Amino acid sequence: MKKSTTPKQLGVALNGDAYATFTTLGNRKRQEQVRLFYWRPSIGAERYTAIVEPVVPSPAPGEIQETGNVSFSDTYLGRVLSEAPEGCGIGIVHNHFSPGWQGLSRDDERTESEYLAPVVFSSRKLPLLGMTIASDGFLSARFWFVEAHNTVSRRYVDRVRVVGTRFLSFSQPITEDVLVRRGNRIATLSVWGEGKQALLESFRVGIVGLGSVGSLVAESLARMGVKDFVLVDNDRLEERNLDRTAGAKKLDAILHNAKVDIAKRNIQRSGTAKPLRITTHHARLQDEKALQSLLDCDFVFSCVDRHAPRYILNYLAYSHLIPVIDGGIHIGLPDQKKPSLDISWRTHLAAPGRPCLECLGAYDYGKVGLEADGLIDDPHYINTAPEIKQEYDARENIFCFSMSCAAHEVIQFLGYALDETAVSPAIPQMYFAGSGLMFRAPFMQEEECKLECQIKRHDSKALNLNTLLG
Repeated sequence: MKKSTTPKQLGVALNGDAYATFTTLGNRKRQEQVRLFYWRPSIGAERYTAIVEPVVPSPAPGEIQETGNVSFSDTYLGRVLSEAPEGCGIGIVHNHFSPGWQGLSRDDERTESEYLAPVVFSSRKLPLLGMTIASDGFLSARFWFVEAHNTVSRRYVDRVRVVGTRFLSFSQPITEDVLVRRGNRIATLSVWGEGKQALLESFRVGIVGLGSVGSLVAESLARMGVKDFVLVDNDRLEERNLDRTAGAKKLDAILHNAKVDIAKRNIQRSGTAKPLRITTHHARLQDEKALQSLLDCDFVFSCVDRHAPRYILNYLAYSHLIPVIDGGIHIGLPDQKKPSLDISWRTHLAAPGRPCLECLGAYDYGKVGLEADGLIDDPHYINTAPEIKQEYDARENIFCFSMSCAAHEVIQFLGYALDETAVSPAIPQMYFAGSGLMFRAPFMQEEECKLECQIKRHDSKALNLNTLLG
């Protein structure tokens, strides 16, 4: 498993339930507490991420010894190892009584490196994940890799993400000021300050679909200071796209340039923070390299107009804990039943603790197979299925509608990613152009997924790239 032992970046992600369990450690005054837990690997193109399982196995009586310091018995470790789900690694978390990022005491380091790491690697063939939760809820993490001749090496995790109803991000303290206060971002900085601006600039953001909405999302993020992008789209620009694609030129249509390349050029011209890093995939979302690059992202924007990509991104949001911001525009053209235009657009954010894209009605599972089989692009099939043709025709739009939809997607992202409730509550929203009113989406009143939701029923440990590509 060479890729897992020498990754460029390391991450940890956990949902709100797992984080709530971790925060209960330290609820006894001046008494350290410890728990073993399970995690499963999410392997991107560059980042190796531990996805913490939400159910933490509880110790049996006598398996934990608490005398100010804390220790655990071989019985506890043996039971956790024997009951480990297939493909899962083992982690250990304990609490400290000071705030912020935490280092390790000599006893902590000896326990993790000399005792646990070799045993865990021998049993699971995965590195040990060590975590510490501070008095203010700050999470620090490190991997212990076992190399040749049982040499154990420690690498600290670049970022720990909590992905739930709230989003939290924990990173090692930076010893130098990496945020350069420049005139080109002074207005943005003045809204939420340098701390949140630095956080915004640290995210890697994926955008799937670089057409009318996605091209505007890309430019907006670049102007606000996002520096690291992953762009995925298999389309090339046509003349009919010129009236609703940001940064596009007539020459792009003549040359049929790839939309990801046009978006990259526009980001380079619009970006206010440096250095920019832009990874492009002129490919369908189902392409393995494209998907692996998205696994390196902290957030993904879904700017697609089909069911199959949303189906894939839905699983990405919940199995790999990468929040997905999605939106869509509907234009009902006049007919005998409705003599006037019917125009609306909607935005929503999919993450654990929130309704998924399928429960939100963002895609129809029945049409996922039609798209995968290429029937939607078959003129003969479309002409014999007028209700489907009408649906896909209703996805055309004009630039001002795209601007509004893109803006509301970005606003939802900012409210969630920066934990900035003054910007947006990041709830499903729907805007009706005819009345000029935006409502909490009437299609989804529940706070969570429906009982019959596939996401709830699906075994999360099986949600991997092979599942999505299959």
